[in-house]
Amino acid sequence: MSTIANVVLGDSDDDYDPDFVPEDQSDTSEEETVLRPKPDVVETEAQKAEKEKARASLWESFQASVSATTGTSSASTSRSVKLVTIERRYRFAGEEVS
Repeated sequence: MSTIANVVLGDSDDDYDPDFVPEDQSDTSEEETVLRPKPDVVETEAQKAEKEKARASLWESFQASVSATTGTSSASTSRSVKLVTIERRYRFAGEEVS
């Protein structure tokens, strides 16, 4: 049973778990933890040109799809606007009051 003193002071049963087995620190070496930079990927001129061509065609198809959707939406906004009048009615004890 844990008490408030145990919780506040950090004396909990979890700190002294008999089933806990710490990892063996002798297995890790400093060589494993060193981050090595990735080698630079060298692109040829043909690969760069192909990427640029694919990017340009994708951009053109995107612009065409956007212009197609904006053309239809502008037609829908050009329709006549219908105004609606709002009547305010107040009822108090079954009678209309103003």
